[in-house]
Amino acid sequence: MDQRGGQTIIAIDLTRFACALLVVAYHFGAAFWLSPSPHGRVLLAGVDGGFGGSPLARVGWIGVELFFVISGIVIARSAAGSSRPAFLRKRVLRLAPAAWICASITALALVAGGVGGVLGDWWRSMTFWPLPPQIDGSYWTLGIEIAFYGLVAATMGATGNTRRIERAAIVLGLASTAFWAWCLVAGPAVAAVPVMRWAQLALLPHGCLFAIGVLIAAERMTPARLAFGALFTLTACVEIVQHVMERSAGGVPGSMPLALGLFLGGLGVLLVAGRLQPMLVRAIDPGAARTIGLMTYPLYLLHQDAGAALLGALIRAGMPIRLAVGLSVAAILILAWLVATALEPLVRRALSSALSSVLSRRAATPESGPSGHIAVIDLIRFACAGGVMAFHFTTAFPLSPGAPVRQIDPGILLPTSLASWTWFGWVGVEIFFVISGYVIAMSGARDSQAGFVRRRVLRLVPAAWLCASLTALVMLAIGGTPVAALAGRWLSAILFLPAATPIDASYWTLPIEVCFYLLVAWFLRAGRDDSRRIERIGIALGAASIAYWLIAWRIGLSPHAALENLLLNLSLLPYGIFFALGILLSAIRTAGATRARVGAALLLTALGCGEVAFHASSMAGIGGLPIDAAWPVGAFAIAVAAIVLADRLQAPLVRHLGTARLMTIGAMTYPLYLVHQNVGAVLIVGAVRAGVPAWWAIAAAAAVMLVLAWAIAARAEPRVRRWLAARLPADPGLASGGKNDKAAYGF
Repeated sequence: MDQRGGQTIIAIDLTRFACALLVVAYHFGAAFWLSPSPHGRVLLAGVDGGFGGSPLARVGWIGVELFFVISGIVIARSAAGSSRPAFLRKRVLRLAPAAWICASITALALVAGGVGGVLGDWWRSMTFWPLPPQIDGSYWTLGIEIAFYGLVAATMGATGNTRRIERAAIVLGLASTAFWAWCLVAGPAVAAVPVMRWAQLALLPHGCLFAIGVLIAAERMTPARLAFGALFTLTACVEIVQHVMERSAGGVPGSMPLALGLFLGGLGVLLVAGRLQPMLVRAIDPGAARTIGLMTYPLYLLHQDAGAALLGALIRAGMPIRLAVGLSVAAILILAWLVATALEPLVRRALSSALSSVLSRRAATPESGPSGHIAVIDLIRFACAGGVMAFHFTTAFPLSPGAPVRQIDPGILLPTSLASWTWFGWVGVEIFFVISGYVIAMSGARDSQAGFVRRRVLRLVPAAWLCASLTALVMLAIGGTPVAALAGRWLSAILFLPAATPIDASYWTLPIEVCFYLLVAWFLRAGRDDSRRIERIGIALGAASIAYWLIAWRIGLSPHAALENLLLNLSLLPYGIFFALGILLSAIRTAGATRARVGAALLLTALGCGEVAFHASSMAGIGGLPIDAAWPVGAFAIAVAAIVLADRLQAPLVRHLGTARLMTIGAMTYPLYLVHQNVGAVLIVGAVRAGVPAWWAIAAAAAVMLVLAWAIAARAEPRVRRWLAARLPADPGLASGGKNDKAAYGF
């Protein structure tokens, strides 16, 4: 739906609905029978349509090209005069609710139709993961739409400057024109580039279409706009010709003149949409036109795979094919109407309320100030530790030959049914590093070098001593490890020295953390605000880490070599992206969201997602697991978003859980991470040997680990910390009213 002055532009709604019907006709009338999608092949297996589709159906995909033009019109008008947050909020509320509903409906249809591997496809679609496979082939356009929204948001200015948006669209259109000119000159050698996902997400093949829409949205058509519009329309015709040839090669031959005629006819309607309004208002109820426009999006998302599932079921039930096609299309239309008028508004209201709650400003409280306790950090940290434990107990222990349980009992059999859900729990470590950068930047900003080091020692050492000693005693009790070797591992752990075989495999991260602390401490100055210096450290560390990954990619380093080299890890190069991201997020929180900081944080977030995906590739082939990088990347992105929204989430979390409970949860994280692996393995093996079912043994071990972590955090660790604090040099900052040791324990 498009509006001017609150009035629905009926011609745009009708054109959009006609485009959706063209796409429906393409799939039901041609693609299902001539070139089905992977899901369609399963859903329509053994069904012969007996027809290849009408000429109109074979070029029905042209509706997508017109969708992009309409998106340019609507987005340009939506952004005009709007603030960037308001624009992004409207886009989220427009895109997310229907996509979530339709993805869930399609997932149910696919499961009913016997399609496997639905969960990963559903998750990718729910999180708007831009890479295939998706729950439905139609979702390929959403990543492109989101990329266009991002471009508009980045260029619209603080108040939706239409000139800036138009200039960005012209640059986009020119880039798209140059891209297609290059494709024409290079010929068949680059024929596959326009359908490569990176090119699509860069908006190169379809940028001309968005640019046409933005120019149509302008209030007045100047000669310059006409010239650019004509150039971009010519480019769009080249794109359509290439698309006809691509579809023909894929088994769905189409008429080039018909495709071009439909596109140019649709452009003509969009150009005169405003002039048609008085006539259409008299002929069509604006409310009905609005409903038709709202139906377009769910109709587009639902028709392909959910429609194929219904169509296959009807044909197998003995219904004639053409009747089955008609009933399936009618059912999808009714379902789209139901989603648009009933289900989507419910989800949109709930999402709008949630966004308002999260984004509304609240009165500052001592707990939520920059130096206070941050509830979200505690919850994320605890979730990360729980994820790492779940990964070890239900994925690594059953499947990895080097897991601690195998060292204790090589023949033990543990269930693997949860591995497909927990295999990416290791991403908690990468998130730990982001949190470390975040809280260390805040902790060190107004601290002296001596005070910073003292607080890091009091935070890191007591729990490590306790957990290492407990693990050593447990391993000594079960035997199998020479006492001298065990003593060496224990000594390395309590001194935070890197070891080839640590007392517990989880300790590999502690020397990396210590190196990061030393790097920050080196640049601190007494009695000054060092936030800018720490920010510069983060930028330099992030740049060095980016350079490392570019070199690693260029020389073809394997994930194992790139991520698990001891000396490289101590240099902070493999994981520096995450520490740097945490520092930048802290700077945004405390010093403001400048364009440079936000840009750097977005770049580091994207590269962090790339590292997580690279890490996921190292698990390919382990136990036949269905490795899909979307899961760990999605978890990482959600954690980063939660850190960004930490202040907004503070009040509701404190209100519902209480500060004391949240701080206890946060304090449990560190000992839970350090103690769970080897001690948990001993408990699981012992319980299984005693005849306890494996699942019960794993659940009981997890419960014991949680209780043990609480006992260490709440009882033992404070005593060791007080003992150690009395023996460390006093912090000179305490004498001048600086923050006390206890204030920093949570970090």
